[in-house]
Amino acid sequence: MSSKRPSTAEQRLAEQMREALHEYDTRKAAEQAAAESLDHRLLRAASARLIWKAVEPTLPDLMTEASREGWTADRIADAFGVTPTYVYRKLREHRAE
Repeated sequence: MSSKRPSTAEQRLAEQMREALHEYDTRKAAEQAAAESLDHRLLRAASARLIWKAVEPTLPDLMTEASREGWTADRIADAFGVTPTYVYRKLREHRAE
């Protein structure tokens, strides 16, 4: 059985095919990572939204309690990442209820 060495053209073709396969694998891996990242981000966002929806109705009570304990509107606002104006509005609305 004789073994023939591949020609230069065959070697170039084989190298091009290896490069194309490597590029394909790299692109697919990047797409898969992006898809997993998107899935993870969507799940985190959905979870955060559900938690927020459960907590949101309690905010006026919590702000009122903090105010009664001596917290300033600025301090409450800092804790919630909102403006003092928002805190004052929520406190007024809560007193009116």
